Amino acid sequence: MNPVSLPRYECPYRQFKTQHDGVERANGDPLRVRMPKEDWGDGRANGDPLRVRMPKADWGDGCANGDPLRNAMPQADWSGVPSVRLRDTVTGGTVREMTSVQACWNDLGLLVRFACEDSYILSDFTRRDEPLYEQDVVELFIDEEGDGRQYMELEVSPRGIVFDARISNDGSGKPQGIQADTGWDADGLAVKVETPAAGNRAYELFLPAAEFRSPLRKGLKWRVNAYRIDHAPGRDPELQAWSPTGKPWFHVPERFGQFVLGE
Repeated sequence: MNPVSLPRYECPYRQFKTQHDGVERANGDPLRVRMPKEDWGDGRANGDPLRVRMPKADWGDGCANGDPLRNAMPQADWSGVPSVRLRDTVTGGTVREMTSVQACWNDLGLLVRFACEDSYILSDFTRRDEPLYEQDVVELFIDEEGDGRQYMELEVSPRGIVFDARISNDGSGKPQGIQADTGWDADGLAVKVETPAAGNRAYELFLPAAEFRSPLRKGLKWRVNAYRIDHAPGRDPELQAWSPTGKPWFHVPERFGQFVLGE
């Protein structure tokens, strides 16, 4: 495919706010926020049928399954932030369940939101860096240098479990050419998963500026791709991508689109 056809996204600048004990704190104070208890009941989260019975979860003092979330989850005004839709990873065609992605930034970091139609959930994993990509998940790959050799892989499951790794890619296009350093945990990474309506799920992911090699500034460019793996009963998993790779495989950095930090 001609590189000219790769998509481009201008990521707008937004102020972030966090909420702690009912008081808004501007620009992402590194607070340990107490999250509300969630009672998953009989396995139905707001009417969504779940494949497995979901346990009660007490997020306590900001620890998601034992992972300290060192930054409070920022809030942003998403109105006016452009969105893109994911397409079939192989063909570029339409997908069964729609996914849209928005992103914004400021000096504190990058905030990304996935909005998904989601009528069925397959999500068994409970620990950080388990192979979330074997079940339902949203994913973000960020290649700061743009050469396709080293990039971040960030994943969030419907349970709010995180997979984060630094990837080394030898360019062979083969699975054995991918090395994932799961020993890296993104410092200050925060995630949130909500069910705004039955059959829908929203994921937010905040990556602090300190995890990027260069200070965040207007005009900064990265090679990026956003993905989703969506399961449904009796069907093969659906692979979705912002920039389709042309094959059932996400680690195709020459197909990553371009993110530009804008106004």
